[in-house]
Amino acid sequence: MRAFEIPVKEARATIKSISDDQGTVSTKTIRGCLGVMVSVTAIGSDWCSKADKML
Repeated sequence: MRAFEIPVKEARATIKSISDDQGTVSTKTIRGCLGVMVSVTAIGSDWCSKADKML
């Protein structure tokens, strides 16, 4: 599951926004992955939604 772990932990996104009335642009770096969607499927006899290793 390391192939899925790397993008979740290391992805970054930079957000630019106007921070005051003078139009000053601020930047903030946040995590790129904000959530993970799981499905109700099984691999062999293990349900993906029950196996902690797969979440």
